[in-house]
Amino acid sequence: MEPMIANKKMIRDVIHRVARKQDFNGEVFCGLVGNELKKYAEEKRDFIYLDHSYFKRGWNNQHFRACRNWVHQTKTFKRPDDRLKKFDVQIKPWRKTGTKICIIPNTVYQQQAVGGVGWPNTTLVRLKQITDRPVEIREKGHGEPFLQYLRDVWAVVTWGSVAGVEAALHGIPVFAEPTCPAYPVSAGSLEKIDSPEYVENRHEWACSLAYASWHWSEVESIDWKDYWYSMREAQ
Repeated sequence: MEPMIANKKMIRDVIHRVARKQDFNGEVFCGLVGNELKKYAEEKRDFIYLDHSYFKRGWNNQHFRACRNWVHQTKTFKRPDDRLKKFDVQIKPWRKTGTKICIIPNTVYQQQAVGGVGWPNTTLVRLKQITDRPVEIREKGHGEPFLQYLRDVWAVVTWGSVAGVEAALHGIPVFAEPTCPAYPVSAGSLEKIDSPEYVENRHEWACSLAYASWHWSEVESIDWKDYWYSMREAQ
């Protein structure tokens, strides 16, 4: 495939074409598409979802993530670490300091498309009943860069944000819902907010996420018909 700057529509159209050639008969979605995507998920129909990569994010980097039958990969699959090295992912030791608790909701549009409506405020109320630590909701578009913001964060709580992945990689405990890509390394139930579980499987989890993260040049080499965070790579 000739090198070019990929965009959402281009990636979706090419993957759709390649997948059809491989006899994949499910739908291919790129980005949130409202009720249609939600309907597919609720009816347990087969689809592949494309969006920003878990690593080296940004369409300008020509990377994307591909997930089967949900908008995120929420399980850990046994995968080698070659792709993790390829993305140069660093996993920092767990940090056991910090003051505030950060709730990261999906955007309003994401909540309408895939769920989580009302979750931020309900979670805020629960946390205030459990802990004396300051709690705040950090909406998307907050002026301060996320990693800088994490300097004084004790824990992150999220319904389905990739920010949970970034926090866990930087050693911040994450309390994630089952809809979140950070769920396999979640620090436990909210009741453990003051005494998080510091899980030891982050390397395996990150290796698994790396096998759901791809570069534009790899599209033709992926087995889309049998895609479940494919083991195949471009040669």
